Amino acid sequence: MIRAIHTLRGSSSMAQIEEIFEASSKVEHLFKTLLQDEIASTSKETAVLIQYAEFVSDYLHLLRQGDSSKLAAVYATFERVWNDYGFAATETETVETQGLVTKLVELEIDLLLDAEFEFDKRAKVDYPEYIQALSEQAAELLAHTDNRAALGIHEFTTDLKSAYDALLEKPVLLNSDYAYELFAQAHQEFIHLFDTLAAGQRVILNDDTQKTLSELAAFVQQDLEIFAEDNVPAEQVSEEISIPEAATTASIDFAALSQRIASDRQYIDSAETQRDFDEDLLNIFLEEADELLVGIDEDLNTWSKKQDDTTSLIT
Repeated sequence: MIRAIHTLRGSSSMAQIEEIFEASSKVEHLFKTLLQDEIASTSKETAVLIQYAEFVSDYLHLLRQGDSSKLAAVYATFERVWNDYGFAATETETVETQGLVTKLVELEIDLLLDAEFEFDKRAKVDYPEYIQALSEQAAELLAHTDNRAALGIHEFTTDLKSAYDALLEKPVLLNSDYAYELFAQAHQEFIHLFDTLAAGQRVILNDDTQKTLSELAAFVQQDLEIFAEDNVPAEQVSEEISIPEAATTASIDFAALSQRIASDRQYIDSAETQRDFDEDLLNIFLEEADELLVGIDEDLNTWSKKQDDTTSLIT
């Protein structure tokens, strides 16, 4: 059911159906939080799901009829029910999470954020200064992520910093191509965790992420005797390791990007907002939404009968 709501959320965003997007975002976040924290559901969650399904059904009916004058009233009804049940308070964490992302990207951690694209080249050219800078920026990030919302990033960065420190102690590790493969995976996952946080979701390390960290830790902690060249002086690393050229990218100002997105949201309800939906796109959305709504209804009935079984929520 969560998957269906997520799909409906994405489709409504693409079709610029803002009210369905907003309602779907609320409900998806609520039930993801319940599942992640293993919180027992109550009759309130069942009731709001029923209200959500009715809201989507009514909204789709009005869209087909071309009666856009009543759409705002239908959404207002859902909003009122949402607030009456006290779920508005659950959105606070999402807002705080989004604010946290803005604060984090305003830190001086540009090298860390760009490591996904720059590590291969700079680890060779700028050793050991570059690795030292990554370690210092990781430490800076750790100081600002010791909280519930960013716990996953805090845990991930702790292991990533340990790996950087290991490179400083054992420069010979950079003689292995496998090192760059492992760090590339880690840096990609690091950015993915930031994206998750920016989406208003709590960051939790899954099995794949834990596997990435375990493989990286195992590599940097291994016996250096497996390398043919041991005890390589730090100043010789940039001359002796061979690293394939990697594409680089200009530094992205994530703080400015976040502010731009927040600024653009003021135009959602303005006269400049797109209201004349593309007919073909709208028809595709309505057809897909109907199918998803049927599945949501079936999953809701299943879950209502046995709420301790969350299988129907996540399938």
